[in-house]
Amino acid sequence: MAKGRKSGIVLLAALILVLDVLASAAEAIPVFARRYRVSCALCHIGFPKLNSFGEAFAGNGYQFPGQDLSDQQVETGDDKLQLLNRLPLAVRADGFFRARNDTRTRTDFESPFIIKILSSAPLKEDIAYYFYFLFDERGDVGGVEDAFIVFNDGFQGVDLDLRIGQFQVTDIVFPREQRLTFQDFTYYITEISASGFDLTYDR
Repeated sequence: MAKGRKSGIVLLAALILVLDVLASAAEAIPVFARRYRVSCALCHIGFPKLNSFGEAFAGNGYQFPGQDLSDQQVETGDDKLQLLNRLPLAVRADGFFRARNDTRTRTDFESPFIIKILSSAPLKEDIAYYFYFLFDERGDVGGVEDAFIVFNDGFQGVDLDLRIGQFQVTDIVFPREQRLTFQDFTYYITEISASGFDLTYDR
């Protein structure tokens, strides 16, 4: 086995060990887990991919039905408004380890590849906002990627959900942010003829 390949495997094993330790220590750091006092494993198969419960939670406007959050709210005198007493922020950093034989650099550890600042909170029952800001590789500011308000059961007695604001149109089908791979979904990045049109970042 080549020396470069051995060192790459050792580095990968060390990275997996470190991430495992950090993951167990950071179990309740994300905004939703802290707010509802649950484990991340309740909604995620493997971060960031959602399981069926997580999909139902997102479909319910990022709220647990009937959940009392009064101990986390500011008293405003308006029983229809919910303002949390802490600013709900989370930071997500994506990193990658690559080993390849077709370049002079055989192994490459890219971290952080991108950093995202996320925020989401209920505004009232069945209404919530979701927002995230992106910093790209080398510190480039990507700007606001998603910023929208979710209305769950938008009309009384009608199961109609609305999402108003800026978001990727593909999120409703297969959310790109939940993929487990470095590579993007092929059907999103495939361009149609010579138009240059694809679904990757269309909002």
